[in-house]
Amino acid sequence: MKIIQIMPAVDWYFKHDATVWHVAAFGLSDEGKIYGMVGAGDDGTLKTVPVMTKGSYLHRLQLTEEEIQAADKKR
Repeated sequence: MKIIQIMPAVDWYFKHDATVWHVAAFGLSDEGKIYGMVGAGDDGTLKTVPVMTKGSYLHRLQLTEEEIQAADKKR
């Protein structure tokens, strides 16, 4: 799989169990699938959220203030 296009994901988050991650961008793959991309590691690279990860993409308005603050600290 190769990401061929990246689009900003303003105010979008990925919630998995009790953990919330800020989604920096959505990526379109060469297979036509869309993936959420989150910051991973100290090198600033973006990684796709693994397809098998159970969770939901949620807009900022769908989260509690505590979830938003916890997610934004991970940036």
